[in-house]
Amino acid sequence: MLKVIRGLSLIVVLFLIGCSVENTKDELYDNFVNPPAEARPFVRWWWNGNCVEEYEIVRELDVMKAAGIGGVEINPIRMPVQQDIPGVEPLQWLSPEWNRAVKTASERARENGMLTDLIVGSGWPFGGDFLESGEIVQRVLTNHKELVGPSDFIADAEDLMAVIFPDQIACLENIAGEREIPDHPLVEQTIKDCLNETMDIDGLIDVLQKIETGKINITCCDLTSPSPLSQEVITAKPYAFLDDGEAEERRTMAIKSQPFMSTEDAASLRKLDIAAIDKVREEAWPIVRTADELHDALMVLGFILESEQGRVLSNSAVDVISDCGWQQLFDELAKDHRAYKIKVKNTLNHSLKKEDTLWVARHPY
Repeated sequence: MLKVIRGLSLIVVLFLIGCSVENTKDELYDNFVNPPAEARPFVRWWWNGNCVEEYEIVRELDVMKAAGIGGVEINPIRMPVQQDIPGVEPLQWLSPEWNRAVKTASERARENGMLTDLIVGSGWPFGGDFLESGEIVQRVLTNHKELVGPSDFIADAEDLMAVIFPDQIACLENIAGEREIPDHPLVEQTIKDCLNETMDIDGLIDVLQKIETGKINITCCDLTSPSPLSQEVITAKPYAFLDDGEAEERRTMAIKSQPFMSTEDAASLRKLDIAAIDKVREEAWPIVRTADELHDALMVLGFILESEQGRVLSNSAVDVISDCGWQQLFDELAKDHRAYKIKVKNTLNHSLKKEDTLWVARHPY
């Protein structure tokens, strides 16, 4: 009895498996014969000039349904030159009438088992309600290029540039005078984007004019960190440099600067540590023991004020030598015609003497 039950169970299981395989096979076949909307081809449905009517929308969707189309992408586009269709009034994009037309298309497509998609208006230069007349396509360029196959062809942007702006890619040595900028929409738009979008050319001209007229004063001073303007130079991309050196080897890479800086931080850059300044000056001040060392110091510094000669440093080992002054060493150089004096009047720095004497080295060559 147990064997009979097991035999019947096996027959039932095999029957169910067979039915399942048969159902899967029939379902797969049916999907090929009558595929769902997402598996059918889509079409881009141009609403040229937005000259559409609701009854025509319904009719065209029914025709596409009968042809096996699974969905549409509604592409409303305004033509550069409005072409009037007799008896059809063009709709204004996003107007109540236009929105009702889109709703009619969506509902009819749903009734037909179709999918709908919609782009938010044409952003191409062929047209658009938001484009000015000078921003839409003005002309069409054609270019001829012969190819020998079989081979791979990669379109080069310079080919287009050579057609519309040949002087741009020409060797400057072969161009006499200024480059002639062609009257072409692509060139005009590129120049406009570079001057007004990437940079503020009007603001730059305004700053330069104010510097020229004295409304903006430029003060050169030592800072604790690069100024915002200096950072623009330091962090410039490789093409901002004219030499062929490797970017990794540039000394600007070793400069530490703040990536973001507030107005208050930028104003505090000129607040220097007086103790640090004195330390640097002392380290840079020459140690002179012989006439030759004084001559070297004059060559490096350019000149030394006679009032500065032999000044005392913090280094006690140098103090003893400095106390005697450098006058004797300078007299020795002057005797050998290796240095001379220049008397000057000070009219700028009121913290110094009104009249002083410069010690200047005579170049040995």
